[in-house]
Amino acid sequence: MKNRCKISATTSEWCCPEEATTEDGLCIFHDPDLKKDVKALRARIEARLADEKEDTLQLGWAIFPDTQKLFAGVVFKKSVSFYWAKFYGEQTLFFATQFHGERTTFVMAEFHSDETLFPFVQFRSKWTSFELAKFRSRRTFFDQEQFYSQRTSFGGAEFHGKTVFRGPESKQIFLTGTTEFRGIRVDKNAELVFDKVDLSRTEFLHTDLARVKFLNVTWDYSPTWKIGPFQCGSWRSRVYDEALWREARRDPSKILQEVDTKYLPYLGRLYQALKAYYKVAGQHQLVGHFQYGLMEVQWYQKGSLHDEIINSWFRQKCDWLKRKSKKWLSWEAAYKFSSGYGEDYSWAGFILMLLLFLFAACYWWLGVPKEVLSEPWWERPFHALLYSFQTATLGRVNFYNEEVKIVGRYLNLLESVLIPVQLGFFIYALRNRFRR
Repeated sequence: MKNRCKISATTSEWCCPEEATTEDGLCIFHDPDLKKDVKALRARIEARLADEKEDTLQLGWAIFPDTQKLFAGVVFKKSVSFYWAKFYGEQTLFFATQFHGERTTFVMAEFHSDETLFPFVQFRSKWTSFELAKFRSRRTFFDQEQFYSQRTSFGGAEFHGKTVFRGPESKQIFLTGTTEFRGIRVDKNAELVFDKVDLSRTEFLHTDLARVKFLNVTWDYSPTWKIGPFQCGSWRSRVYDEALWREARRDPSKILQEVDTKYLPYLGRLYQALKAYYKVAGQHQLVGHFQYGLMEVQWYQKGSLHDEIINSWFRQKCDWLKRKSKKWLSWEAAYKFSSGYGEDYSWAGFILMLLLFLFAACYWWLGVPKEVLSEPWWERPFHALLYSFQTATLGRVNFYNEEVKIVGRYLNLLESVLIPVQLGFFIYALRNRFRR
C-alpha cells in the first residue's frame, strides 16, 4: 500500500487523503513543482468530486501551476476549500466555474499568477469567503460574476495589483445576501475598481478607500426611518454600514455608547473619502449625499457618551441632559432639520412652505388682517395667507397697512427673520443638488 501525503491541518483532524507521488511524501496537489501535470490534477479533482464519502473537497495548502484549463467549466456540487492554497503560473483562470456547495472557501489563498481571472463564475454557496486572501497578480478580474451567497466576504483581503469587479449593464454581481470588504488593504501601487456593481448591501468599515474607484455603482437607498407612507433618508446614497449602525441602535439589548464607538469614527472616514472621491469625479449630487452622511455622523458624535465613569445617579442625569441639549439645541440640529445639512432641497422647500402656512394660521387666529363684513367668511384664510406672504417677501410688498396688536407685531418680526433664512437654505440646497 502506498503512503499517503504527509500534509495535515494543524487546527483540525484533517489529513490529506491523496497518495504521495514524490520522494518527499507529497501528493500531486501539494507537490511544489510548477511543471506538474495539469490534466492529472483535473482528473483527481473530478474523481474526488464524484466520491460521495467526501462531504467537502479539501484542497487546502495545495499548490497550483498555470491553471488555464484546470478549473474551466468545473461544477463544484459539494463544499470546497482552497484554504491557504497558492496559485502560480502565467494565468489563473476560473472560467464559467460553478460553486454549489454549502461553503466555498478561499481563506488566506494566495494568487501569484500574472493574471487571475474569474469570468462568468457562479457562486451559489450559502457562504463564500475570500477572507485574508492575497491577490498579488498584476491584474485580477471578477468579470460579470454572479454571487448568490447569503454571505460573501473579502474581509482583510490584500490587493497588490489592479483588481476589478465588473458587472453587466444591469450592475448585477452581488445578487443576494450581504458582501463584506471590511478591513481590506489596497497596496500603495495597487488599485481596486468597482464598475457597474450593486453595493447596496456591501460593508466597507475599517477600510481605507483612498485607492478604490467606484464607477456607476449603486449604493444603499434604504430609508433611515419609516412610519406608514412617510419615510426619511431614501433620497440619498449611503454606505450599507450606516444601515447596520442604525439597526444596531434600535436593538434594546445593545448599549448605544458601544454601538456608536464601534461605528461612528469609521463611518466618518468612509464618508470623507467618498466625498473627496466624487468631488474629483465631478459627481456633485453624490458629494451632497455623502456630505449629509458625514454631518449625520458628526451630529450623533456630539450627543454620544463621554468616556469617564459616571458614579452618581444625579451626575448621570446631568450628563445626559447636557449631551441632549448640545445635540438638539445646536446650530447643527437647526441646519439638519431646516435643509438636510444644505443638501435636501425638497425638504428645505417643504419647511419653507410649512412656515408660511403656519404663520398664516397664527395670523388668522389673531384676526390679522381685520375682517371686512362685506366679504364672505371663507376669504379670511386667504387674506391671512396673503398677509404671511407680505411679511415674507424680501421686497416688502404691502397689501395691508393697518395697526396690529403687540403679539402680531412680534410674530411679524419673527417671520421676517425666519422665512428669508429658510429661503436661503432652500436656494443653497438647490445649488448643491445641481452644481457646486
